[in-house]
Amino acid sequence: MNRARTGLFSLAILVALIPANATAQTESQLDQNYTRLRVYAVRPNISLTPKFGKDGRVCQMVFEPRRYDGQTIVLVSNLQEQETVGVIEEVVPESDRGRRLEGGGFSKWLKSDIAGGFITTTYRYDNMTIQFHGTVRKKDVDSMVAVVTFPQRSCD
Repeated sequence: MNRARTGLFSLAILVALIPANATAQTESQLDQNYTRLRVYAVRPNISLTPKFGKDGRVCQMVFEPRRYDGQTIVLVSNLQEQETVGVIEEVVPESDRGRRLEGGGFSKWLKSDIAGGFITTTYRYDNMTIQFHGTVRKKDVDSMVAVVTFPQRSCD
């Protein structure tokens, strides 16, 4: 009886250890199966994910709240619009973005669209557009993500 119990115990340990070994992922295994993203921490609370065109130039940038810094998880955080515009203007020099498009009446610089509880706010420059996408809620008025595009640059 003891021998059977020892055998079953050994088998149980072996079965328990095999999946742990078999599921360990290496960097090369992940690279083979998934697209690697290049993400930059431009501020402790803001991440930047760029997309590059065939010419190697940035054609799109996505700014998002940084949810994890290696130690802390922040589940509820949003981008502060004015802070993020300042960061984007820091990342993209004026020589690349151009000047803000100012206008009388309906501004060419700033435009907001609201539909179905979602808001998109657009800031325009000569060579770049920033769009903030978020939700419209009283306690959560800040944007969730900012997308920067360069109309003259192709991402294809």
